Amino acid sequence: MSDTAPEEKPKPTEKPKRSRKRFILLALLTLGLASIPAILILEIGIRIALPHYNPNRQVAYFVAKDGTPLGPTNKTVIQRTPKGDYNVEITFNELGIRDDKLIGDATANDWITLGDSFTHGHGVEEHERYGNVTAELLQTNVYNLAIPTDMRGYQKLMDYGLRHGAVISNLVIGICMENDLLDYSLPVPETAPSLGPIRKLRRIFKQNSALYLFLSIELQRRAAIRKLLESVGIARRVDHPDLFLRNDLSDEAMQSCIDRLEPLIAEVRHAIFVIIPSRGLWMGNNREKERSIHESFVERLRELSPHVVDLRSVMEKNGPALDNYFKTDPHWNATGHKLAGEELATKILYLSEGP
Repeated sequence: MSDTAPEEKPKPTEKPKRSRKRFILLALLTLGLASIPAILILEIGIRIALPHYNPNRQVAYFVAKDGTPLGPTNKTVIQRTPKGDYNVEITFNELGIRDDKLIGDATANDWITLGDSFTHGHGVEEHERYGNVTAELLQTNVYNLAIPTDMRGYQKLMDYGLRHGAVISNLVIGICMENDLLDYSLPVPETAPSLGPIRKLRRIFKQNSALYLFLSIELQRRAAIRKLLESVGIARRVDHPDLFLRNDLSDEAMQSCIDRLEPLIAEVRHAIFVIIPSRGLWMGNNREKERSIHESFVERLRELSPHVVDLRSVMEKNGPALDNYFKTDPHWNATGHKLAGEELATKILYLSEGP
């Protein structure tokens, strides 16, 4: 019998986990570096062949040093929604206002529209905007002094027009019931709410990449892909009833809105308030509250000026009220603007024929 111990079989060499991680990282890095030339070629190609996707041709509003909200000066830009509701060109004049006329030329016989993105004509052609519809019906001058803002910006816009020589005697103020009604007695936050990482990244791409704009618009035209992008937070579900601003104002907050509006009409001859109803009147789970606030606020407005064009009842009489809004965007479509322009024209005609 042998005293020799049996030979041990060599253990298979185990591949270190660190080596595998290094290999994966190296592969990803190689793939990323290899993709850069292709991405750059696509980016340049889209900017040349499809210039309307160039980030420099997209709408970019800003706030001037004096606090006035404005658009770019002497520039035509593209305004479109990835979901396909609209695709329009917007031309800003030398004062950064969307109008083919200069506000400084407005006389005491002209009308001026003041307001936010609705009155500005978000998503519709300039001739389809309700102020322009009114001007065409009455064959009179209606100047635009509206841009995306809230009641804080309205006084700034008024002052801007006056500084440039406008005579503001006949004023139309569009009140968006969905996002104009705020508690203006509260201080303005010093910093904007922080965005999540996905929204930050999306903003960077949107501001700098034609390729991103092309893909986001073209892909979202496909319903299945759009739903997928919405589910992961890349695309916004602006059509979801729970995502629009739901009103829940106190009496004090409502009064703060009135306090903002009162100085605007103090020196004018005629003041008309155009009420842009919240979609919450007809969708979502806050309808009863929305109706209560709508009625209370309109009543308070009539104490400031008896001339109020409340489009809620008109829209309800003309079929489904939501047909006046884009399907996946909170603004009026051309149908809504046409209806508002006709109602405003009727009110102005009544005033012109009055004592």
